[in-house]
Amino acid sequence: MTSPGPGRPIHMKSGKRGIATTFYIDTALMEPFQEISWRERKSKSEIINDILERFILTHKEGNDTSKLDHWTINPRFLALPEIMSTKEEWHSYIKKEDPIKLMKINKQIVFILNQINESKRLNNQKEKNDLMSAKEIEDQKLARQRVNDRIRRESDIRNRDPKNMKPHELWRYNEIKQREEENRVKTNTKIVKSPDT
Repeated sequence: MTSPGPGRPIHMKSGKRGIATTFYIDTALMEPFQEISWRERKSKSEIINDILERFILTHKEGNDTSKLDHWTINPRFLALPEIMSTKEEWHSYIKKEDPIKLMKINKQIVFILNQINESKRLNNQKEKNDLMSAKEIEDQKLARQRVNDRIRRESDIRNRDPKNMKPHELWRYNEIKQREEENRVKTNTKIVKSPDT
């Protein structure tokens, strides 16, 4: 890559000095490239090296799914129509193909379908487990709420029998009941009063 100043070498990740080279960049790409370079605080050389590393890593061995020489290397390789081909294309292929090869293809198709169904089953089970978990959580919340309500009712002095209370509890009970009665009277008085008064 080119160096930022004359005579100043750029050292790569390998620790070796980089190789200077020249290439053309589309003018439409140059402005955003410079902006990203500045924003990321990376030199253009670093960015280009990163891109080249990813490119080489992706294409070094070739793309297994699109290698046209696969049939010469693997004797078990069978060329088939594209999986999403029309029914007519598949029908034509099946009519012309050797029955032994068709049996092999059938076994492979059964295996693939089993894998798809197993994947679906696992996904459905996961969804059920998630739903069950949500239901269990809701049930636990309701159970806790019921326990809390019961504790509140039991600990609320208003729900207890005054005959079984200690003197300080009875005093508190009478005080609460008196306030409730006062509030009830105030409320009834407000309701009885006409809007004109």
